[in-house]
Amino acid sequence: EIAFKSGYATDYNLTKSKTIPKIKGRIINGFYPCYSLKITDTRKTPKLPNYSKNDGKNGYNQIKKVYYSGKIYCCEVSNHVIYVRRNGKAVWCGNSRGCPYGCIYCTKSIFQRTFRTKSVERVIQEIEHLKKFGFKEFHIADDCFTMDMERAEKICDEMIKRKINMPWVALTGIRVDRVDENLLKKMKDAGCYRLFFGIESGNQEILKRIKKNINLEQVRTAVKMANKVGIEAWGSFMIGLPSETEKTMQDTINFAKSLDLDMAKVTITIPLPATELYNEYLSKGLMLSENWSKFNMYTPARELYRHENLDWDTIERYYKKFYREFYFRPSYLWRRFVSDLKNGMLLEHIKIMLKTTW
Repeated sequence: EIAFKSGYATDYNLTKSKTIPKIKGRIINGFYPCYSLKITDTRKTPKLPNYSKNDGKNGYNQIKKVYYSGKIYCCEVSNHVIYVRRNGKAVWCGNSRGCPYGCIYCTKSIFQRTFRTKSVERVIQEIEHLKKFGFKEFHIADDCFTMDMERAEKICDEMIKRKINMPWVALTGIRVDRVDENLLKKMKDAGCYRLFFGIESGNQEILKRIKKNINLEQVRTAVKMANKVGIEAWGSFMIGLPSETEKTMQDTINFAKSLDLDMAKVTITIPLPATELYNEYLSKGLMLSENWSKFNMYTPARELYRHENLDWDTIERYYKKFYREFYFRPSYLWRRFVSDLKNGMLLEHIKIMLKTTW
């Protein structure tokens, strides 16, 4: 608790090494800002560029005074992630695991395809417990929170009934075919202000190729319903999918622009180990690396595999093209300006925009 309040991320670890800094047995494994504050700390802590001065001993820094500032940061801890959203602490929580769908790019090696849940009462008790600890907001990290729409409605009903009054986000990709207007209205009334739709592509043939099992009209309908009830709709997309061409990537850009999304995110496809896509590319001799540490969302995809149709310069060009075309539309800039004025995020987002390499 001391670590959280000071802006540290902490994690349980059984290591007994004397060289690792601890707080009452908890090893400090991250140093990220949680609020605008000043910390006076004389412990030796792992090297943190830009915040402290290296004392030259064992790669550690002796921190005297550290100044943190900012509003949106992430600290990973055991089973939870601490977020700061606007002016309050937020925490991840989960109330179900597993996804029965078979998208070829998605790994099921950990949570599998069997959908299993906590009881509605258990979920509500955990949310109330988090609220007692001082968290101001929670982010649901389920594989598919609305998989059982009736259950999702019951959770919302209980939150409204018990007057929890805590804002929340459906952070992971919500399927567009697992929402309706009634459910979204209850989510809004229960405090949900944002959700992420997993859209992936704006080309129907590509959606069929990756076994997404949705259609473009379902996407349009879901986004419209979210807009109607007043929930921010964010969309997640992918490019460089199997069978992708320049035309299908442009289709995705055009489709994203046609939707009234508050934000859009695109990633270059990574064939994660144990997925159907990885096994397919492996059998075709397209994989270039077996270094599992590189299979994350940050290693350049060109280091991991060869695309079957496209060269990497083309894929990366369309990756940048997606962001430029989506975010620099006059209609979107005006909408974002008005929204940020209302929620107090205008200056923060201007700073981010100016720092971003477009």
